[in-house]
Amino acid sequence: MQETFNSLIKRSLNIKQSTVGDPFECIPIKNAKNAKNCIEIHLSDKELQEVINFDKFPNLECLWLNNNKFERLDGLETNFRLRELYLHKNKLKTIEGSIPNLLHLRTLTLAHNEIRDLDKNLEILQKFKQLVQLDLSENPVAEEPNYRIRVINAIPSVQVLDRHVVTLEERAKAKEWYLAEVKGIQPPKKAKKTSAWQASQSEINLDKEAKSIKEKYAGQKAEQEEKEKGEIETRFKRWYTTNIPTATFLLENRAKLQALPITEWEKNYLMPIFKSYDKEKKGIIKFADAQAFYNDLIDDKGCIGLAPNSSFEEFCTALKINSDKDNTITWNDFRIRINDLKWTKADAKKTKERIDSYYKEANKLIFMGKGTQAPDLLHKATRLENALSK
Repeated sequence: MQETFNSLIKRSLNIKQSTVGDPFECIPIKNAKNAKNCIEIHLSDKELQEVINFDKFPNLECLWLNNNKFERLDGLETNFRLRELYLHKNKLKTIEGSIPNLLHLRTLTLAHNEIRDLDKNLEILQKFKQLVQLDLSENPVAEEPNYRIRVINAIPSVQVLDRHVVTLEERAKAKEWYLAEVKGIQPPKKAKKTSAWQASQSEINLDKEAKSIKEKYAGQKAEQEEKEKGEIETRFKRWYTTNIPTATFLLENRAKLQALPITEWEKNYLMPIFKSYDKEKKGIIKFADAQAFYNDLIDDKGCIGLAPNSSFEEFCTALKINSDKDNTITWNDFRIRINDLKWTKADAKKTKERIDSYYKEANKLIFMGKGTQAPDLLHKATRLENALSK
């Protein structure tokens, strides 16, 4: 897309576009080492008519030269390691030049060109023993009689021709065509099967009786299946027309969950703060860290838009943690006991400032090429925006 856009800009500014393709344009550091290690080059949509410097890219395996203006392709004689070559939508009149040297090709697309004389081109292509995918559609050669059969016969390795899979039936037809047209051998006519054996009258009667028994059995089986189907439908209707009671336990818990000041989803965002004070990695927080943990919740470090509406003493009382004996609390206990705390919306002004700072920091990371770090900041910003809108 970017290359197409650049091409349009050059045309609008009357900048003459080069017709010579150089693979060094496609690598960031233009030296011999990078050229030698390069295995794929894209030079599409550039109005190219010739290429240079491909001898510096000996390990090239895939080359895109489609949507250009090549009439003949030269300059790839040393790139015998090429496995994929895309030349569709050019002005090629022949496949002579560099292509006959690329005997290891597995994919060759030549659609939408001006290639003529199928026999002449098949003499070249039949040497490509590893060719699996070939596209010659929208060329004059594709209009020649028995085109597809001739190509399949000349290149047995091809599995996909003109974007259609080669079938076993087509291969059989190609073989018949070759024997008839090239070798002059007509396929033998299939003899009509004649049977010397004739059934006796008793055998005919037994066959009729067997058929009648089979039909009778099939009818009984169908009746039985229909009967079972009717019974299932009856049970189904009886089941779903009955009022199924909902467990009182489920109704009570559903009501409790709806009445909670903080949702289970919001509690999940408090877990990273809890873990930051779990220095021994035992899933607990000590009383010594409770004050700092409380301050983080007041500052809404979890970005949930809520903060405890209670003093530190009330906070410790609700969590059942103190400086004497119960001086630790686990995450599971904390998750349950914070339901007894009073919660309120975090300060709106500070929340808006944090939203702006998160968006600015995310944009800065994206601009610096560190976009993978931005989603976390963007998620925090959107969570706070949703909390403000409630």
